[in-house]
Amino acid sequence: MISLAAGSSEAKPSPEPPPAATTPDGDFWRDVVEPHADEVKKIVNAARNGMRIADDALQSDSEWAVEQRMRYFQDAYGMLRYARKLSPDNLEVLVMLGRAADEIGKTRQAIEALEASINLTGPDKANPEAVGRLGSIYLRLGDRDAAIRWLRLAQGPLKPESAQALVHLANALAARGEVTAAVDTLVNAMPANNMSFY
Repeated sequence: MISLAAGSSEAKPSPEPPPAATTPDGDFWRDVVEPHADEVKKIVNAARNGMRIADDALQSDSEWAVEQRMRYFQDAYGMLRYARKLSPDNLEVLVMLGRAADEIGKTRQAIEALEASINLTGPDKANPEAVGRLGSIYLRLGDRDAAIRWLRLAQGPLKPESAQALVHLANALAARGEVTAAVDTLVNAMPANNMSFY
């Protein structure tokens, strides 16, 4: 018995297993649903910054702006095509890809990306920029009916992002002979407190 007691006192305790690496539940499920979310976010931010620089360039030297603007949008288009491969149902990627494609003259690709973004949410909940740009593209292509259908979805309170779509809608309606509807489109978009001036 003495030997058993001595043996147990000299025995070393077994080492505890290392704690299991824990990840927050939100990160786990996000990684399962969208495994490339972090990479896509970086690509979107880089593309957005490039597009912002391109837009700001129009305010300065116009000779520089034309060539540089195209380069920034071409870079953004390439990045966003890759982001779409990583995350094909990302609405932000699709809308930005549609804009970049439109800016560099890739009309078919712009229509496809914008329509894909609208199909994900449904026309009634679609991004106003997506439906407005899509309507503008169809107006340029001469398809007034499709242009009006999409541009009507972009209607709403007058905001900088919706103003261009409203003007395009009014022009499309006027070109189709609906002058009263064209005027009403613009009048209804104006804030009530501005209606006392012309």
